Amino acid sequence: VADARRHDVPVLPVDINTSQAQYAVERTGSGWGVRISLSTVHGISDDEVARITAGQPYTSLQDFYARAHPKLPTVERLISIGA
Repeated sequence: VADARRHDVPVLPVDINTSQAQYAVERTGSGWGVRISLSTVHGISDDEVARITAGQPYTSLQDFYARAHPKLPTVERLISIGA
């Protein structure tokens, strides 16, 4: 992430509909960016990451909660970071 910022590559935030288990290069409106991974969210388990990525995309918070079955602290952290 630091290297991307040094080279003016956009760093894209965690997004429950597009973030993967690992960082990923993603096309943006003006070129390419680096998408922050779900696994960087504090306290998220590998199982939760796998369930979230398997169910992408989600249509609402209710859809996300019903299909990914994340723990409440994980949901709270994702909401707090705008994911």
